[in-house]
Amino acid sequence: MKNKKTIIAIRDFIISAEKSIKNAKKLLKDVLEENNLDISTEVELDTS
Repeated sequence: MKNKKTIIAIRDFIISAEKSIKNAKKLLKDVLEENNLDISTEVELDTS
């Protein structure tokens, strides 16, 4: 039974990660559009 709980937890983690990636892609798309940038355009990101 412990293995089943572990498998379910891993599956849930993957589902959550996939949703996060989908949301991040949407946010990136929106920001790129707002700044008239194309994903193929080289962009320097300031993370400070």
